[in-house]
Amino acid sequence: MNNYNDVLKIGIIGGDEITRDLILKAYRHYKTKHISAQITAVADPNEDAPAMIVGRELGIFTTTDYHDFYKPEIGINQIFIFTPDDKILEDVINTRPPDICFVAHPGSLLFWDMIQHDEKRITTQRDELETIINGIRDGIVVIDDNYKIVQANKPLLERMGFSEDDVVGRNCHEVFHHSLAPCRPPEHPCPLESARKLDEPVRAIHTHQTLEGEERIIDLTIHPFKDLDGKINRFVEITRDITERYKAREEMTRRLEKAVEERTQQLEETHRKLIQQDKMTSLGKLSASVVHELNNPLSGILTFNRLIRRTIMEKYLSADVMMTIIDQLKLMETETVRCSKIVSNLLAFARQSKVEPEVADINELIEKVLDLNAHHLSLHHIEIIKEYQQKIPRLYCDLNQIQQVMINLIFNATESMSETKTGQLILSTDYDEKEDLIEIRIKDTGSGISESDLPHIFEPFFTTKHEGKGVGLGLSVVYGIIKEHRGQIDVEKTGPSGTTFLIRLPAYHPQS
Repeated sequence: MNNYNDVLKIGIIGGDEITRDLILKAYRHYKTKHISAQITAVADPNEDAPAMIVGRELGIFTTTDYHDFYKPEIGINQIFIFTPDDKILEDVINTRPPDICFVAHPGSLLFWDMIQHDEKRITTQRDELETIINGIRDGIVVIDDNYKIVQANKPLLERMGFSEDDVVGRNCHEVFHHSLAPCRPPEHPCPLESARKLDEPVRAIHTHQTLEGEERIIDLTIHPFKDLDGKINRFVEITRDITERYKAREEMTRRLEKAVEERTQQLEETHRKLIQQDKMTSLGKLSASVVHELNNPLSGILTFNRLIRRTIMEKYLSADVMMTIIDQLKLMETETVRCSKIVSNLLAFARQSKVEPEVADINELIEKVLDLNAHHLSLHHIEIIKEYQQKIPRLYCDLNQIQQVMINLIFNATESMSETKTGQLILSTDYDEKEDLIEIRIKDTGSGISESDLPHIFEPFFTTKHEGKGVGLGLSVVYGIIKEHRGQIDVEKTGPSGTTFLIRLPAYHPQS
């Protein structure tokens, strides 16, 4: 490869239109260091010959006497003769210095014809390439290493509302982003800079603006191209307008989100109804138990009431009789309070209220559930064993729902022990300080859960009870309630000697 100072310097004899055109074609490449020859001088007797005029305009040495080419300061290495005058050819042969070569008129014309032929071929290829590029539906933009647009195909111009004059010679960020500054991360990273840095094609999604300022979503790929020195000096940007597809996808996403939201609401409503349905089932069982539970104290109250009335009607009220009446009234008061407590708990459980979490003591909550189930448990000869941890954090929960969980599990435990004459129900509470979870264990001495049934016990409508005894919603509702409270429920242990359910719920810590 020649350096600029080693370039072959050419002098042309003849100043007609051919030499003018040759000078103009060659001059486009004068500033590149890769060119191996340059036209540096032109000679013609007529100072107003076309080539002489162009030569002066371009700063090329011009002279009316071609013998000036021989001067060392001109530095001519090669002479092309573009005049058919044989005398000039003969004179050049006889007078030129030996270090200066020459090409006669026929050879010069051949050289010109070759240039013309190559130019026509290149022009034809360029026209074909432009036809192909303009026939591609994707937008194609050629950008130099200074962000300036060199070329853009018709599909891009038409889609963005530009003319060729609107884009060629202007910066890409100015045309497509209406910005005087290049794109910068993180809001709008420049794919051209990424391609330059990585030295490989880069794909990106950009928002381009049309001539009228309308925003279009563009999927683009930047391909870097190098010069002969291996330096990136051009970028070909291939663009595809995906605005409609992008909007359609956004609309589909919006519809899906809406559908999911509506479906979620439906599922929540269904779950709420299942909870209420299960509650009413439990309420029916409790009501039958509570009737018997209330019957005993009410019978006692009625008996004492009759005794007191009879005693008063005898009108003989000694001190001993008065003390007996007072004792009987105290018993009546105790039994009345007991009845009131049972009824209050039952009403609180039966009430259909909104989910309103509140702070609760798990030990007290279990005691309320046991009060409601007292007769049911005694009827089945179930012994209650309480293993409460006293210093335990409180819960933040929906009391009604956690109470429903405990009632379901106690009913199930009671039914699993129904075939035995006696059974034990062990209720324990604990605190896992490491996990910050309150643990509740409900252990029975029943028949246990079979290995085949165990994976399905929390599934809706799965039941091992005889037909008419249940629809399989109890444990499913229990599972849903515990999950809604960000807790866990599982069978910790099961077998012929009984089953242990473990519930773990987040502890409540008031903000200081």
